[in-house]
Amino acid sequence: MSSKSTNTIAIVIIVLIAGSGIGYYIGQTSNSGLKEEIEKLTQDITQVNTQIDQLTEDYEEIQDTLQDVQTQLSTKQTEYSTLNTQYTNLQNTYTELQDDYEALQNLIPYNPIDPYVEVKSTTEGTYETSLIGKCGENYIIPAPTNAENWEINITITSELTTQSVHITLYKLIGEYPPDYSAQPLAQSISGTGTASLTTNLDPSYAYVALIRDAYAKPFTGTIEETWYPTLPPSTEIPGITNGDFSEGNEGWYTQGKTSGLEGTKYFYQRYGGTYTTQEITISENQGLSFKVKPFGARFEVQIDGYVIYYGDLGDDQEWIEIIVQFGNTYLGPRSLYFIVCDGEDDGSYIALDDIAMVQFESS
Repeated sequence: MSSKSTNTIAIVIIVLIAGSGIGYYIGQTSNSGLKEEIEKLTQDITQVNTQIDQLTEDYEEIQDTLQDVQTQLSTKQTEYSTLNTQYTNLQNTYTELQDDYEALQNLIPYNPIDPYVEVKSTTEGTYETSLIGKCGENYIIPAPTNAENWEINITITSELTTQSVHITLYKLIGEYPPDYSAQPLAQSISGTGTASLTTNLDPSYAYVALIRDAYAKPFTGTIEETWYPTLPPSTEIPGITNGDFSEGNEGWYTQGKTSGLEGTKYFYQRYGGTYTTQEITISENQGLSFKVKPFGARFEVQIDGYVIYYGDLGDDQEWIEIIVQFGNTYLGPRSLYFIVCDGEDDGSYIALDDIAMVQFESS
């Protein structure tokens, strides 16, 4: 074999060996990249499967919770339906009771004087009437015809504690029912949920009390009365400072429209009221004496906001001496008020003088 052929064969062998090595290298490189991709995809699939498992678990928990909520909702709906039925039944029962109450009222003849007119024929006594009714009703209060003094307290409490209630007292002249526009107004008072009116009445007349509110709600209450002959003898005692106003306003705190600097003091009617007040101390069996000259204005004498005397004395402009018992309810330090009732500023007034404490003789 020639050397040229030998060289040719050697070159071919070398080329074959080199080609095989390069192919092996390329093959190995491609297989390595695919393996990494496969491993990465395998990891991603594992993570996705884990997430699917977690989501499946969460879904099952949500399904269970939803089932519990649906069960509870169904229970509450059943309870609501039961309560609604009970409420409807109670409403029907209330309506039936209201109808029965009104039917019973219609069966009772209206003659409120009979029960205690005989009791009030005495010269001295007390009487308490229990009230159970519905706002909008009227109550005739007959006079103690043989007494000279008559005190009354009317207290009512409404079923609805947040509403305004009103007590209005008229002097009854003529037959019942009267024309209220023509009847003398004795006194009125209002309160929220409850109201209490205390005053002195003229035993020459019967009176009618009107109980009112905005909704005609049921109420309970009492009418308490005391009547007696002439007051026992009394003696003037110290207790009022500057009762004749000779020292101006000394001892008194006054608000509103007044006149008179020294001596007689004039207190005028106006919207917003006019009053004078003084601190006093009350012991047992004491009272108040004062002179008043009326000129159209109504007035009250109060102890700590409680009316112990109500005056509607016309306009005769004559001096009238009035003596009022405190009773033994208002003992100790108290605030005494003379108040001219609200009204138009038309010149109406009362004049006050000679205000004094008195001590009554014990019976």
